[in-house]
Amino acid sequence: MRFRKKALYFCLLLLGLGFLGVVVLPTRTLLLASTLKDLEAAGFSGGILIANGERVIVKEGYGFSSCEDVVANTADTIYAIGSVTKMFAAAAIGQLDAAGLLNIDDPISLYLEDLPGDKANITIKQLLTHTSGLRSYHETQELGDFEAMTRDRAFEEIMGRPLRFAPGSKEKYSNSGYTLLAMLIEKVSGLAYTDYIRERILIPAGMTSTGFWGESFPAVASTPNRILGCSSPDTWEYSWVLVGNGGMVSTISDMHRWVLALQGESVLSEPAKQRLGFDQRMRSGFSDAGGSSQHEFNASITYAQPSGRIVVAISNRNKVRAEKISDKLLRAALHEQ
Repeated sequence: MRFRKKALYFCLLLLGLGFLGVVVLPTRTLLLASTLKDLEAAGFSGGILIANGERVIVKEGYGFSSCEDVVANTADTIYAIGSVTKMFAAAAIGQLDAAGLLNIDDPISLYLEDLPGDKANITIKQLLTHTSGLRSYHETQELGDFEAMTRDRAFEEIMGRPLRFAPGSKEKYSNSGYTLLAMLIEKVSGLAYTDYIRERILIPAGMTSTGFWGESFPAVASTPNRILGCSSPDTWEYSWVLVGNGGMVSTISDMHRWVLALQGESVLSEPAKQRLGFDQRMRSGFSDAGGSSQHEFNASITYAQPSGRIVVAISNRNKVRAEKISDKLLRAALHEQ
């Protein structure tokens, strides 16, 4: 009898909470709650967003955004997002291809001057797909992302280094290839790369808290930095060592908006997505990540199909890196309705 009374009381409690508008998690969501609790206990510092399409399930900040571990990360904290930014450069090329201002199958020599013979036949598509043979990076002073570099110097460095392989014969990741894409975007659009990305990519996608290193934003997280000491990207220089391949900041909510924009046509039409191969990525799902060995920001976006789950994680400390937890978060999110 005592057990029945307790069970009845529990059912009435749940019913009452429902009337009060309190959401009572069913058993299948406890895995997600437990996963988030474990990550927080392990020292994760950053932001996590989990969504089912447009419906946000989790949007939270963890740990601290300040170097002194005083100011807490929130759901709206801004972080550096590393190579995730390459998707914006690729989308910009897709727009220009759709507008007839360039053709991704063309050699870059049709648009850029003073190319050495071994690079003249590299195509725009090969830059997009990391099959150009270009070197990984074009830094010169072992400062990586923090080397001040002009556009002309970047072009000179990229063109002056030998190819790793014949264009189109292999695939090897190249930041320099995306810097060349940024140069192409400026050449054919007549706009500065930052202006093009802001006006044609970020604003149409509703990404109002996304921008570039050195720009002023509220609530920007800091991170340990082996070049500059613990600092935040609103104080870092955005130079041509990074243009097109990194050097941007965002929030977990704006990264969610980016995936939703790719689902629709606010940034890219369906034919443009097909030309870039984005349509296949949206059908099969994708995962992108970015970070650096010089600072501790790390970002990860996962879009899972056929579930439609979206997992965004961005961290500002190495203790628990975002891209290391994305699979665990996705597994937990798949139990959420």
